[in-house]
Parts: sequence; C-alpha cells; structure tokens
Amino acid sequence: MPAHAKQLARAMLNDTDTGKIVLGASYVDELLTRLIVTTLIDDPVSQKLFSPNDAERPGLIFKAKLAFALGLISDQELTDARLSAGPQ
Repeated sequence: MPAHAKQLARAMLNDTDTGKIVLGASYVDELLTRLIVTTLIDDPVSQKLFSPNDAERPGLIFKAKLAFALGLISDQELTDARLSAGPQ
C-alpha cells in the first residue's frame, strides 16, 4: 500500500462516518485526476482541463466515466467510484 494511502487510512480511523466518506471520495477524485492527466497529451489545452483554478473542473463521476472510456479503469472500479460519490 502506498504511503499516502496508509496516511489516509490512519486519518480515517478516528473520523466520523461522514468524514470518512468525504476523505475517501476526495482521495478517489485525486487518483482519477492524476491517472487521466498522465494519459493526456502535453498541451496547454490538456493542462487546463484539470487546472485547480478552472471553475469548470470536472467532478468525480465525470472523471470516473472518462477514465473508464479511456480504458484506464474497469467497470467495477467505475461502479465503486459511483458508490463513493454518494447519491446524485
């Protein structure tokens, strides 16, 4: 298990159920962002798509669907991402 995942697991131990969900969803969101960004071509347009300053930055479900469409995650991982995002 990567160090950042261990750190997250430790942080979640003493958190509320809601806090655990928020931390977990944020972690999955960041992992999907990193996965997709490393797949995109090195171009200013690509870089702007996931810029933290972009008001239209896509959410977790969009990123999961995009990662699935690119063949970066499995159908089960897409389902897990949908579950971790909660009701829409």
